Amino acid sequence: MSLNAELFDPLTIEYLERLGVAAGWHVLEVGAGMGSIAVWLAERVGPGGRVVATDLDTRDLEALAVRGLEVRRHDVLVDEFPDGSFDLVHCRGVLVHVRDPDRALKRMVRWLRPGGWVLAEEPWHDVGLLSPDPVAARAARALREDQGMNTDFARRMPAALRAAGLDGVEGEGKLTFFQGGTKPASFYRFVLRGAAVRLVASGALDRTAVERMTARFDDRDWLDCGWPRIVAWGRKPS
Repeated sequence: MSLNAELFDPLTIEYLERLGVAAGWHVLEVGAGMGSIAVWLAERVGPGGRVVATDLDTRDLEALAVRGLEVRRHDVLVDEFPDGSFDLVHCRGVLVHVRDPDRALKRMVRWLRPGGWVLAEEPWHDVGLLSPDPVAARAARALREDQGMNTDFARRMPAALRAAGLDGVEGEGKLTFFQGGTKPASFYRFVLRGAAVRLVASGALDRTAVERMTARFDDRDWLDCGWPRIVAWGRKPS
């Protein structure tokens, strides 16, 4: 199991169960990554259901060979599905990366059957700007300034679901603190080092400062929070 799956799958599964995913459902998993949630969904909907797992790079998905799981290379802003194809469309950590997340949501809603659900989960990166460590805050700013990242989208995601035409929209957030030397610390160290690369390359941040910032993630006496995880869902009118 990947570190991403180990850290984030349990909460995803909790919300999928709350929505009542059941045998026979047709489900679209957008940006399925390595496929752990797609596999769980395929087992949940059973032989009478259908799970379509999409991504821009499907090599990991194609290696799964799970019964009832269809893999498709698919761009959520470009490629189509027939209207009314799915009982559920789920995505996690996808909308922060697409150039027009509002349009992506509207397309997902169109692919839903009446009464079907959209469940979306995204990290709210902008909270990192409030870090008491100026180096960490500048690393968060690097993410914000990256034109390929919508670091503020998670905050307005519930409103975006409603604007896309869903009813009964709800949203929740989960903020977790973690200790240095743990698996969550390893995850955030990896991501922040990547964000800092641009600052080092541009000369805005020296390499020594980056090394000092990331060294804390191995310090058992250090405690900090990650990005809040915003989860929002809504239902297509019947």
